[in-house]
Amino acid sequence: MSSDPIRDRLEEKLPTFIDEMNLSRLLLVLRAMVEMDSKNNALIHKIFLLLQKYLDICKPLQLYYITEALAHLSYQNTKLMKELQGHLQRNLMASFVPSEVATMAKALALLNFHQVDEAVLSRIGDIIQQCNLPSLEKIAVLLLQLCRTPRGFGNHHKTYKELLNHLNSCAVERLQHADSIDLLLEEILQLKTRQWMTEELTEGLLDICQRLLHTVTWRNVTKLSIFLCQMNNARAPVFHTIAAVTMEDIAKIHPSSILIVLRPFSFLNYEPPQGGEFFNVCLQHVLEHKDLLSPSCLMQICYNFAMVKQFPKELINTIFNITFLRQLDVQLKSFPPAQGMNLRSYLMELNRAVCIEHPEYRVPWFHEPYCQHMKKKEMTSMGQLLQDLLEEILGGERYTKVSVTTPYSYSIDFEFMLDKDKKPIPYQEPDNAVTMSELGSQSPEGARRFAVELLGLKAFCSNTHLKGQFAMKKRHLEILGYHVIQIPSYEWKPLTGNGRDLQTQYLRKKIYADI
Repeated sequence: MSSDPIRDRLEEKLPTFIDEMNLSRLLLVLRAMVEMDSKNNALIHKIFLLLQKYLDICKPLQLYYITEALAHLSYQNTKLMKELQGHLQRNLMASFVPSEVATMAKALALLNFHQVDEAVLSRIGDIIQQCNLPSLEKIAVLLLQLCRTPRGFGNHHKTYKELLNHLNSCAVERLQHADSIDLLLEEILQLKTRQWMTEELTEGLLDICQRLLHTVTWRNVTKLSIFLCQMNNARAPVFHTIAAVTMEDIAKIHPSSILIVLRPFSFLNYEPPQGGEFFNVCLQHVLEHKDLLSPSCLMQICYNFAMVKQFPKELINTIFNITFLRQLDVQLKSFPPAQGMNLRSYLMELNRAVCIEHPEYRVPWFHEPYCQHMKKKEMTSMGQLLQDLLEEILGGERYTKVSVTTPYSYSIDFEFMLDKDKKPIPYQEPDNAVTMSELGSQSPEGARRFAVELLGLKAFCSNTHLKGQFAMKKRHLEILGYHVIQIPSYEWKPLTGNGRDLQTQYLRKKIYADI
């Protein structure tokens, strides 16, 4: 949380004391350097050399921390890696604690070796039945990595896959016996990724939570909200329960937790039947206690409201105030870089949403320089093919624009215009950036301006429901005068192996269907 000059001074002072540090202090320094993403290669090298002397007395968790830091800081030392592999495998074989075995397995995966001893695989197989979901996930990371390795590095591919199938079966069986939503959510919220989960396991998690919805209270409603976002699935009964419990016991829920409760509704783009009442109850609770909330929390709450088309003027006036924005800036500087960048992006999107949807609030658009600085987009192979097909359908490259920047700095993949008779209109200006006034002046009377958006899987919930951020962009582009054509990758990719005719037919239908 300290400033860069203070960090630099600390790193300069450390070599003076580093030789006198014991194992626990070295690990504290190492983990801090991981957290701050240190680039001090000399200091990193010195710490790992000192830690190498302590490997024989390291406990399993300490070995994991060293391995994790080795991977995160991209430190290359083949001797140290082999020594760590040996210690990890010996600790794994000696342990009878499922969580320790799983942690050692995850550490072996971080070392990125192509094979492990057969005895290790056997030990993992023996312990899987006793593992909870977080431990199963750690073991799955190793097994998935081993399944992806070239066959020349070992003859255990069949064993890896059998173990992975056994692991998923144990996870499904564990869910079938779950009878407490609190214990279940406690395990689920420790999971880091869904890549290892089969479709059966993912559906099982959602089914068991839905079965236990009668046990949801104001004490665990925030955990359920986090779970829903993690699962990336807009299950109506779960949303309805969150809304009902929140409205019933709003006075017992801390105002800062309203951000967590709102998030699945905004990010997964779902409004419950009692949506108006629910959002209003949440808003009033925030307004009554806004002095208790940090600047970043209050800004995020307002951003979540904006995604669900709620623009409370009192809250917006609070945020778009010089004093508040200065306080927010100071707080963001104390956050890790990635978190700070995400929050600054949310502020930009909130600023844009207010300017587009409620210009009468007279909030200035002050993020143009930020957007210009952050703008980076490369044409994908899928995009190049789509460009070729659009030019073929419309009559040539002068009828389309590529990578267009709209007013308020939205980026769209392609733009074209059709006149009132549905005929393509050629572009005269070479510059893709247009202002609000130019947007109207460039369009002949009766013409329609089209925006074509390629949408990857991250734009959708797992049940192909469009997420809030992308739904808000579509809404804003329509306010700016565009007819928006969204092309989901899950619709487009199946056409790529069947020739251009099907792709052209698909695009024509998208372009001319609604006009």
